Amino acid sequence: MDGPPSRWRFGYGLHLICNPYRFLLMATVTTASTKDYRLLATLVAPLQERLGLVVADSGYFAARFLQAIYDRFSILITTPCLFKLDQRMSHFKQYYNDMAGSWAGKLTYRRRKPSIEPRFALIKELTGLTGNTMLPYKGLDRVSAYLLMASCTIQLIMYDNFTNQRELGSLEAFKATFQ
Repeated sequence: MDGPPSRWRFGYGLHLICNPYRFLLMATVTTASTKDYRLLATLVAPLQERLGLVVADSGYFAARFLQAIYDRFSILITTPCLFKLDQRMSHFKQYYNDMAGSWAGKLTYRRRKPSIEPRFALIKELTGLTGNTMLPYKGLDRVSAYLLMASCTIQLIMYDNFTNQRELGSLEAFKATFQ
């Protein structure tokens, strides 16, 4: 499972959990001042029966939040970061470092980028948010509705592409219907 990048567009953060095939499992929008790691429990709680591992960016690296998620839901959140080694390192931090620093852990993290980043690119392409383009709405409620609707639309386009044996990330069939 893949965790979300943050501070997505000018003052707001779009946080997504997707499966390795880019299909959306959970989404939320916050202001950019919200620390990513504070959203972990909110994002994974509804998915606790389906997840064992979430691969996230470095914004989600915070010891007490990572350990709390692991203790509460038995879900390991892994990022590209490791804890500093010291003699009083907790069992959780040692376990985390062993897993995240292993060959398999690094390979798992490398697989994150091709699953989550294309979804963000599709949302930007669909909504025309390229370069320094501002969001067309202001206020968290309106921006949330806009970005979450775009995320759901991408989900439907990907499903349509899958069922019609097209490239998952193609927007061509969708764009053609509006020309």
